[in-house]
Amino acid sequence: MIWDLQSFIDILKEMFFPIIIGGLFFFNVWQSSEYIMIQKSIQKTNLEKEELERRNEDLKISILTQTSVEKIDQIYSRTIQERIKTTQTNITTLKLPPKENKLKGTKIAD
Repeated sequence: MIWDLQSFIDILKEMFFPIIIGGLFFFNVWQSSEYIMIQKSIQKTNLEKEELERRNEDLKISILTQTSVEKIDQIYSRTIQERIKTTQTNITTLKLPPKENKLKGTKIAD
């Protein structure tokens, strides 16, 4: 079988449409999966935004409703708790050897 230019062009014509249709199919599948991933990301971001807005509103309300005495008390208690957390006291117990009585030469147990 001898390959000439006309048979090569005929083979390309026969393969052109299946390749284009297959490529468009895979492109459509890829685009759909990307679209779904972006939608999920947007939904997650919107939920976080709503939660932050609710938290912000609660903070605004708490600032408006508290008196200055309550604010000072909260600041004081918060700083005291932070100081307690940062200052740690380590207690080390040492056991000393028994004392020796110099007069009698015997050991005294404590």
